[in-house]
Amino acid sequence: MGSISNTRNTNGAMSERRRHIRYAGDGLMVWLDGRIYPAIDVSLGGVRLSGVQPVKRGAVVDLKLIPCHGEAMMLALAANVQGQVLAAGPSGIRLAFVGTGYSLAKTVVRHARRQALDGAFNSPVG
Repeated sequence: MGSISNTRNTNGAMSERRRHIRYAGDGLMVWLDGRIYPAIDVSLGGVRLSGVQPVKRGAVVDLKLIPCHGEAMMLALAANVQGQVLAAGPSGIRLAFVGTGYSLAKTVVRHARRQALDGAFNSPVG
């Protein structure tokens, strides 16, 4: 998610430096190609989904990020955005957001705050 650059640390091992903090996706669903999938994690730069049918790498797809509270999907708070497929495999499908805007930022920040307030996910993922 977001831009990733690899760097070598002092012992020569590769490490990742991300542009955006990733948060657990619990409580966030994503509409893609007429189906709804659970988010594994999300950031201002992208999202990783679970259970998605293979999509061609590089494809740009329409997404809707839908926050959930309990069993209810909060459609009025959803953000429409496009995502470019970065990778698809056993760990899910990774998409980078294309043309991010206020609606997307508001949805992701609201999701991160809700996790912090609920106390279930007090630290970022990765």
